[in-house]
Parts: sequence; structure tokens; C-alpha cells
Amino acid sequence: MSIYQENKTERAIEALKDLSSPRALVIRNGEQIRIPGREVVKDDIIILNEGDKVPADCVVLRSRSCSVDESLLTGESVPVRKSASEKIDYTHFRPGGDDQPFVFS
Repeated sequence: MSIYQENKTERAIEALKDLSSPRALVIRNGEQIRIPGREVVKDDIIILNEGDKVPADCVVLRSRSCSVDESLLTGESVPVRKSASEKIDYTHFRPGGDDQPFVFS
């Protein structure tokens, strides 16, 4: 009986982990796939749509009217505008703010 209950508990915990981790639509090896956010790796291209949670810190490559809620990071109560950047200058990097090419999990 305890083995059965242990297996049932493990399945429930795995299901909760899947619910708590945001899903990410990424381009990996030229294919669009949906994966758990915790499985995003360095060379994945993340596709974000309205209402999506950002699964990992990343740089905006292309955008169209992109705004992000950074209230947990900066304390700002309104979404901030994000824009893509041809050349990224990491020397003047600052977390958060309008017209920055960085979005954060």
C-alpha cells in the first residue's frame, strides 16, 4: 500500500511542478516547440505573445509594440516599453526601464 501511495504522491508533485513552471514557445534547431520554462537553454529563441510570462532572462531581437511588466524588478506600477537593438552595449547596461532590449524572468 505504501509503494502505491508513494507513486501517486510523486505523480502529483510532478504535475504541480509542470503547473508552476511557465511554458515557453521556442525555436530550437529550426523548429518551434513548446517546452517547460525551466528547460530553456542559452541558444533558444523565445517567442513571446501577449500575456506570456517570460521564462528566462533574454535580449529582444525583434518586437512590435512590446511592453513588459517589470514591477517585481523595478517597482514601477506601469508596463515599460521594450525595443530591439541592433548592437547591444553591455557597458551601459541597467536592469529595467523603457527602450531597453532586455527582458527578465
